Amino acid sequence: MKIELRKLTDIRPYENNPRHNNDAVDAVAASIREFGFRQPIVVDPEGVIVVGHTRYKAALQLGLEKVPVHVATDLTPEQIKAYRIADNKTNELSDWNYDLLPIELSELQACNYDLGLLGFDPDELARLLDPGVKDGLCDPDEVPAPPDEATTRPGDLWLLGDHRLLCGDSGKPEDVDRLLKGAPIHLVNTDPPYNVKVEPRSNNAIAAGLSSFPASKAEVIDVVDARGLHHQGFDLARDASKARPTHKKLRPKDRPLANDFVSDEAFDQMLHAWFGNLARVLLPGRSFYIWGGYANLGNYPPVLKAHGLYFSQGIVWDKQHPVLTRKDFMGCFELAFYGWKEGAAHQFFGPNNATDLWHVKKVNPQNMVHLCLHPDALVLTEAGFRAIRSLQIGDRVFAGDGAFHRVEHVSVHSYTSEHLYRIVAKGGNADTLASDNHPFLVWRPAKRGQRIIGGDVGWVRADEIRVGDYTMTPLLAESDADPFPELDEEDWFLFGLYLAQGHLQRAGHGDRRYPAFSLHKRRQDLMERIWAKWPQAREYDHNDYRLEPTSGTVVMAFDGEAGERFEALGGRLAQGKRLAPACFALPRSKRVAILQGWLSGDGCMVQDRTYWQGSTVSADLAAHLCLLAESVGYRANVYSYDPPEELGGIGQRRFRSRRRVYYLYFYELGRLARRGCPLRLEHDGREYSLRRVKRVEQVKYRGDVWNLSVEGHPSFVTAVGLSHNTEKPVELAVRAMQYSSRPGENVLDLFGGSGSTLIAAEQTGRRAFVMELDPLYCDVIVQRFEQFSGKKAERIPAPEEATA
Repeated sequence: MKIELRKLTDIRPYENNPRHNNDAVDAVAASIREFGFRQPIVVDPEGVIVVGHTRYKAALQLGLEKVPVHVATDLTPEQIKAYRIADNKTNELSDWNYDLLPIELSELQACNYDLGLLGFDPDELARLLDPGVKDGLCDPDEVPAPPDEATTRPGDLWLLGDHRLLCGDSGKPEDVDRLLKGAPIHLVNTDPPYNVKVEPRSNNAIAAGLSSFPASKAEVIDVVDARGLHHQGFDLARDASKARPTHKKLRPKDRPLANDFVSDEAFDQMLHAWFGNLARVLLPGRSFYIWGGYANLGNYPPVLKAHGLYFSQGIVWDKQHPVLTRKDFMGCFELAFYGWKEGAAHQFFGPNNATDLWHVKKVNPQNMVHLCLHPDALVLTEAGFRAIRSLQIGDRVFAGDGAFHRVEHVSVHSYTSEHLYRIVAKGGNADTLASDNHPFLVWRPAKRGQRIIGGDVGWVRADEIRVGDYTMTPLLAESDADPFPELDEEDWFLFGLYLAQGHLQRAGHGDRRYPAFSLHKRRQDLMERIWAKWPQAREYDHNDYRLEPTSGTVVMAFDGEAGERFEALGGRLAQGKRLAPACFALPRSKRVAILQGWLSGDGCMVQDRTYWQGSTVSADLAAHLCLLAESVGYRANVYSYDPPEELGGIGQRRFRSRRRVYYLYFYELGRLARRGCPLRLEHDGREYSLRRVKRVEQVKYRGDVWNLSVEGHPSFVTAVGLSHNTEKPVELAVRAMQYSSRPGENVLDLFGGSGSTLIAAEQTGRRAFVMELDPLYCDVIVQRFEQFSGKKAERIPAPEEATA
């Protein structure tokens, strides 16, 4: 192909060019300035451009006198016309490989190359360089329960989309090489066994011999006298029946962990094998995050140094909520040993203000299996208490920060244990049925005799909650702005009265509904307040419609706007009354006014200075009023009862109801506090209401269990208190990948566990290589990946891998 230099004035654009290219001229001009004019402009024998209109305009912009040109002398006029169109259209048919493009862009960025010269706009470049975290088909932190029997066999290789999982030994070079198959490793994120014996404490685990403690009575006495033993010893000392099995299968947390308790010499040998393999495959200058505990501060660093792995600093993972233990201090953190392989400048892609303190809430991954509730367990929502099975994505539930948050995901699991745990707390007859390991926020009092002298706060599993513990519920958070500044306290008092004694009624043939209040004739004080607000209000004596004299009357306020507002904020029918979400954002004085208005109605049966009792047939209103009362300084209890056999009648007609009745009790905190009842607790800058656990019992159950993921908060409020939803351990791996790798790069996890590193790699566009020794947990990783991604895993048994 002949190329010649021609003056720019000797060529001209095709006047009927159908392609609009003005938006691309600047980018092409920048490319020509950086790389030179590498592609000639194609012209016909008359100098009319066939291909290269954008390059022509860019040359004009750059002020070039001559440009490289190829003259298409061997094409017919029809072919030239077709070539113009085909050249533009064929460019549209090609597409980027978005797995490889981010890698190429990242390598250019690492060389400090100006990516603005490539023609991508800044937003597109940012997305390509780090596409963020993508959603899956389920919550990324859902962990399936290990099966009773493993499908995976030692030596099996699983292909999980772009990722690889091997059931093998991280200390064996041949297993690591088989897993990687020659792939370079850009990041290591792994969590080795800490060599700190975690003794299972269930009856089954002790009876199965999964501990260092014997079970006979004589040996139990020796355990009592021993020193320095783990918590099982105290369990046996307190109750020798702990050694008797319960005929339930072992919980996942009770299974012994491989390599989790060996001699110091044997553990050092393992560390050299593990970290030696890590150093052998990690690229120079690339980072590692090796998670460990304070017990590893002495043994990790020298082994890392011996294998050319530079230990730069420790990253402290603040779990934020401690777990109740019998140690002097409750554990609330974990460490990541962060550094890189020596031999090249290390690469870091995180922000300049990243700190070594990571605040990520989490419970132990082994405790994350089935953190679930019975399908009928009640969850507090903006609409009132709802069964968890009825909730949908987008519903808003009351969370641990005292505000309502959107439900991001609703998960359903088949429950494999034999029992759920029913927790009943004082202050009502509602309860919650939860899986054995579902955590609740609990205050456990410390006593001297019968006197409470302090206590500890922590997340406690349902099967470890005791009678005498106190469940915790956050108080409603104060809002910064009043959503209804035009309405005063008197407006809200009358709204509360409407919730108790009001309804909406049409007058004449109009379409508008007006507030109407059914009152006792003796309540002249309430009538005067209504007339003061609505001078046009009229009273309709019940005697106008009935032959027998009555003590009731109806006062109707002819205010259509008020009627519309009352219906929008409180509902219309008695059984449908509730508080709209905006009511929870009102200032305290207006919330008090709503409560006072409701308590002023005839539904309030007992009323004195320190104690009020009322009733409603609306479960939603009962829940909302209790939330409101707690937020303004009262203790609020609610009990629900079946409807009475008979409500009354007129003449021979008798009336019955099928609706449950909800009785509300409000107490002044000062009166209860004088009786020594713990009522409120300040924790982590937030105030909580306390309720004493009065009963915990096992309930046989087979069926599905449910859980929620809540936007912006890892908790939600049940009928008995604050409960934790599935935690976010994947966030730790995501953060490590975003800080120390680029999309498309390879991440190694030598200890796969439940698969959090693999899920994080799937979310962030990295490729994970995972080793896991336990076949059962290989099955967990495979199932977790398939549930999250919707992709089918492929199993390659060890003998068939070469053929495959």
